[in-house]
Amino acid sequence: VNNSGVVVGCFGSPTPEGRAFVWSADAGFLDIYPEGDGDTCATAVNDKGLVAGSANNWGRAGFVLNPGGKMEFLPLTAGETIVTGINEAGDVVGSAIRTAGSGEAFIWNARDGVRLLTSANDVPFSRAFDINDAGQVVGTPLVRSG
Repeated sequence: VNNSGVVVGCFGSPTPEGRAFVWSADAGFLDIYPEGDGDTCATAVNDKGLVAGSANNWGRAGFVLNPGGKMEFLPLTAGETIVTGINEAGDVVGSAIRTAGSGEAFIWNARDGVRLLTSANDVPFSRAFDINDAGQVVGTPLVRSG
C-alpha cells in the first residue's frame, strides 16, 4: 500500500490462475493480467503509482506497470525473476533465480538497467526484499553492490 491508499496484491489460486491487482478508492479495482501470461502478482507500489510485480511470462518475469497501464518487463531472461520492492525513483529490487538453490539479488531501473548484487559472504543465494528512497537495499544475506 502506498501513502495515497493504493493497494496491490494477488487474488485467486497461486498458480496457474493467480492474478495481480491494483485497487484504490478513486479508481476501484484493476485486474493486471497480461495476455498469455497466467499467474501474476503485484508486490509493490510507490507514491507515483508505479506498480512492480512478477508475471508468468514463459517462466516468471518481473514487470513495472505505470499509472497509464503500460507494462514494461524487466530484461532478466535466464530463470525466474521475483520482484519484491520499488522506491519513489522507480528502482525495482528482487531476485533472479537461475537454478534451484541459487539466485542473485538485483536492482533495476529504466535509466541504468539491471545491476546484480552479490552477497556479503559470496553465498550462492541472495534475495533483495525492499529498497528505500536513499537506494539502500535490505535482503538476505546482507548484500552490497556488485
